[in-house]
Amino acid sequence: DEASVSTFSFTYPTDFNLERFMREHVGISAS
Repeated sequence: DEASVSTFSFTYPTDFNLERFMREHVGISAS
């Protein structure tokens, strides 16, 4: 869906590092 793609692109910019985000999130949750 084009609208979903646009929303995803807006929410997650090209420089958004999902792997880094998840690793930091897991680290925070584990603390």
